[in-house]
Amino acid sequence: MKKASLATAIALTLSSGTAMASADRDEVTHRLDVLPTVYGAISLAYEHNHTRDGVTGGKESFKDNESFIGVRHQHEIMPGLTAFGLVELWFDADQDQRAFDNFEYAYFGVEGDFGRVWAGTDDTVYQQQIDHIANFFQSEFRNPGEPRNIPGSYDTGRNNLLQYSSVPSNGWQFHGAVQINGDGDEDAMAEEGKSSRPFQLVSTYTSGNWQWAAGMDSNDGGSGPDNENTYGLRSSFQGEQFGMTAQYQRRDDVADVFGLLTSYTIGPNQFALSWERGKEREFNVRTNVYSAQVLHNLSEHLYLYVEGFQSESDRGTPHTRDLLIGATYHF
Repeated sequence: MKKASLATAIALTLSSGTAMASADRDEVTHRLDVLPTVYGAISLAYEHNHTRDGVTGGKESFKDNESFIGVRHQHEIMPGLTAFGLVELWFDADQDQRAFDNFEYAYFGVEGDFGRVWAGTDDTVYQQQIDHIANFFQSEFRNPGEPRNIPGSYDTGRNNLLQYSSVPSNGWQFHGAVQINGDGDEDAMAEEGKSSRPFQLVSTYTSGNWQWAAGMDSNDGGSGPDNENTYGLRSSFQGEQFGMTAQYQRRDDVADVFGLLTSYTIGPNQFALSWERGKEREFNVRTNVYSAQVLHNLSEHLYLYVEGFQSESDRGTPHTRDLLIGATYHF
């Protein structure tokens, strides 16, 4: 009887301990699930610039190439409805500094069967769905505020945004954005202190490896040369190895931009070429930009790249050539 009682006691103790361990594991798992995800990238590059203006000539630098750190999180409010949020901050990895440069992204929203709605600071739906080439290469800017490639002439900004994307249905998806510029907002692009509501509308259709997109920007924020609409078209093909994009954007009396991009991926390597042609209508200036990229993934978290850019203009603007050799560690 004593042996049976002792065995029973031991069994009960072990069972209780197992249950407690299981409960502890469940608690730890739950806590890990609700923690936000931290991600980011450290990017550095050697850059050589040459400007054919008879004065500047060539110059070189070792610089940061848009390093950042971000935090994102999502949780289920109720079955079928999820809330999400994201904050992303940029910093200069080549500088001894004690603070981040700026908030590049900061938004939150909800998504469900109705689609996705979010508010804050983010790339606009027009930029995401239409303007692919200017956002493809690693080296976006030659100098602060001076894009290497030719972005479209659209003015609705990245701040004060309320955006929406529908759930894809039969290949179709619809997107919209409105920038809420109030006359009491310090940083709002309100014309003459007045409120404005510039907006964007975009539709995309996907079939197999192909995607087509059409969109517009009302340019009603008062920050551009006029409030004529910008219209954009894009067609893209993305296979297992080969990709291609053609896009066109037009704003009456301001600018036309056309671009072609091809990319080829084999193993850990990516090769890309693009040609863009822009026409500034006010001064009838035509600009061609040629870009090339070779990118090699050393591992899941580290890649190297070499990029070259050449810009040519038929009047006024000096020709430029840029070479960048860089590396990015992302996590």
